[in-house]
Amino acid sequence: MTDAPAPAPTHSETPDRALLAMLTQALAEIFSLDPATITPDAPFERFGLDSIDAVLATDALGQRLGLELAPEFLMQHRTLDEVTAAVAQLRAVHQPAVALVETPVFLFPGGGGRDMRLGRLARACGDRLGFETVDIGRWDEWIAAADTLHDLVARCCAQIEQRCPDGPLRLAAYSQGSHVAFATALALQARGRPVAWLALFDSAMAPIYPRIHLSRRARWVARTGKRALLAALQRVHRQTRLPIPGGVQARDQTDALLRVLAEMVQLFEGPATLRLAERVAANRRGRLQPRNLVAFESAVQIHLLDRLWRRWRATAPAAAIFEGELLLIRSQHPGPADLGWSPHCRSLRIVPAAGDHLSMFDPDHLERLSGSFLDAVADAG
Repeated sequence: MTDAPAPAPTHSETPDRALLAMLTQALAEIFSLDPATITPDAPFERFGLDSIDAVLATDALGQRLGLELAPEFLMQHRTLDEVTAAVAQLRAVHQPAVALVETPVFLFPGGGGRDMRLGRLARACGDRLGFETVDIGRWDEWIAAADTLHDLVARCCAQIEQRCPDGPLRLAAYSQGSHVAFATALALQARGRPVAWLALFDSAMAPIYPRIHLSRRARWVARTGKRALLAALQRVHRQTRLPIPGGVQARDQTDALLRVLAEMVQLFEGPATLRLAERVAANRRGRLQPRNLVAFESAVQIHLLDRLWRRWRATAPAAAIFEGELLLIRSQHPGPADLGWSPHCRSLRIVPAAGDHLSMFDPDHLERLSGSFLDAVADAG
């Protein structure tokens, strides 16, 4: 007599319990919910998750897990059980993007700080290069430490030199991260550390706001007043159901107000403005839709980094020139071919890329982009 086959495990028994608990806590924080309310088989629609929230929540979850998740991940996996099973499968086949090589390529992400595009590129490049991400910190950490761009650069140099104490270095950056990377390259160069090449993905030398005019501040005050009024009208409508114009209801006015408020760190100098931005984020954390808070914090970081870059440019030595090869991977969006970098480096090579500033890293363009990048850095040595 043969033994009867063991019964197949039920769906609730299959996910790894530790992974399930970790994902429960992570999703509860992302959704701003009590973990006890997220049962393994509860559909996420029950928590009001729409397509925009799903994309933002997927990005936040991918950051925590260190995995590249497709933007539609939480639209395809609609319960905690499904997410746990999918993440377990991804972990089983995932190959770390960081190779243990003697001299990796140090990556500087975009200004919002939540950008996984360079990670996508690193995976597309396979094992031909090793990549490590430089941690430049968050905007609230910069405020608490009263950081300047020189402070951020010193932090980046310390990370890089601790990892690679000798030999030439290789840096790559996207968007606003290019500003930190370029300043870091000059600082390393001044210390006697050669940087063989610096690859900049679609970044202009000029800051977002080269000058802050009084008229721009006046327009900001008017826009802030308007958005605050519309957000108040929308809150009253939601609480009382009193009629309001359809155009007001068609957009999340709190989100629009926060995006305008984020610009204040760019337009108004002084610690009081920075503390106000920090207080807004702290007071709204847990009370706002996750997408609203993520959008506000990303916008604040972008504006604050641009402000630090503008100040750095005003104080940097005019004769400071990058001595290595600068590779500008240039998308198809309009503007000067060199995006303003030619006067600031000895050697500039422009590598055309398909798509625009955002879509150049999309799957349709990624294989061509990674191939062009690998060819360019092979030539650079």
